[in-house]
Order: sequence, then C-alpha cells, then structure tokens
Amino acid sequence: MLTANIRRKIDRVVVPERLIEADVVDPGELVFWAYSEADDAAAISKHREPFLEDEWFHSISYSTLDPNRSITVPRELFSRYDGPATSFPLFERGGTVEFVLDDELTERAVCLVRPL
Repeated sequence: MLTANIRRKIDRVVVPERLIEADVVDPGELVFWAYSEADDAAAISKHREPFLEDEWFHSISYSTLDPNRSITVPRELFSRYDGPATSFPLFERGGTVEFVLDDELTERAVCLVRPL
C-alpha cells in the first residue's frame, strides 16, 4: 500500500517513488489534479488529457512536484470540489492518503488518491 500524510498548515504530501517509476509524475514538472466522480477520489497525472477525455474526471488544479517529491494538495479537495461532489471534505489536513495504481490507470499515467 502506498500511503503518505498531508502536512498540516502547508497542505503538501510526498508522493511515493513508485509514481515516478510508473511515469505518472515527474519531479520538477506540473502535476494535474482532478476529482474522479466514479471513484469518489482525487486523481493525479503529469498529463492533463486523461482528465479532459474521461467524463468521470473533473479537472481541479495543477501544481509542481518539487525535487523532494512533495506536492501541494489543491484547497478544493479540502472543501470538496464545487461540482458533482458532495459538500463534505475529501481530505483532512494532517490526514493520511492512499495512492492507488492499477494496470489500467498506469497505462493512462493516472493515479487515484484516496483518504484513509
């Protein structure tokens, strides 16, 4: 299981090395965030296209993955995306998240990010 804690006050999380190895994200590059309606989870990718081409994804934001694999979690995911999602938060500040990879997601360079 690939997990990490969201750092309080700065809303940053360190992504597992496995996501870089799977070519989902690259240090120093943009990472796009989306909300996955089908999975009730966030999703990340170094490409924006998977989120534009799939009706179940709703683009939220982007940020840069720093060289230490740390990335800012968009504030929209704490107050929940103002769209088809409900009004309670997906993530808690200081909470733990799980990074979910499977063959289909990895082929599309996407990783789901779920609260634990």
